[in-house]
Amino acid sequence: MLIFIEKYFSRAILKRMKLFFFTPFIFLILAELVHPVRPNFQISKQLTELNFPPEVLSLGSFGQKRLLASLMWIETLLESDLEHYKKKDYNSWMFLRFKSIAKLHPYFYENYLVGGLYLSVIKDDDLGAMEIYEKGLEVYPQDDRLLYYAGMHTLLELEDKKKALSFLLPLMERPKTPFQTKTLITKLLSENNQYDLGLLYLKDLLKMLPEGEWRNIILKRIKKIQELKEKYPDA
Repeated sequence: MLIFIEKYFSRAILKRMKLFFFTPFIFLILAELVHPVRPNFQISKQLTELNFPPEVLSLGSFGQKRLLASLMWIETLLESDLEHYKKKDYNSWMFLRFKSIAKLHPYFYENYLVGGLYLSVIKDDDLGAMEIYEKGLEVYPQDDRLLYYAGMHTLLELEDKKKALSFLLPLMERPKTPFQTKTLITKLLSENNQYDLGLLYLKDLLKMLPEGEWRNIILKRIKKIQELKEKYPDA
């Protein structure tokens, strides 16, 4: 083959052909050496994800609302991002997605529990997480986990002790509620000037405790609340 080419093409033409064919590869190698790291463009999910109004989705589901909600749930988890959402306008794309799923399938429990946690911890969308928790508690008003996470989110992120107490207080009557959670609730009761109820629950906790460090802590707290009650009798 080479003999055939050399027979019909002069050496000058062959050199030009080689230069023509190999020059682009030389430039590619040089470019890779000069700029080994290629630019990585990342577009925010907040700008690219589409969210349709729940009413439109409901009409377009053709009666298969639960199926559509499940598909949206899977797609949302697959596309979920870690970008914090600092605006307080109820417009983060994941909040809107969880809200639409709740509209399509109100009894989708994981949408409230996992959705609220994700918005609270990962997305930092405090108001969005609160609304998702509240929507879940409208459907599951006695659910321990929703009450706990809604209460802790309200306490730690929104810093609203009174509202947090409204979520956490029902857990005092649950036998499976951890001891630390119950002591936290009694502390919130005293901080909200509900001394009598706080003392009542602390004395109930005291009956279940053997001698030890926790018993001493509860005794000190009872004494402190009694002092506050005497100091502020009209509270």
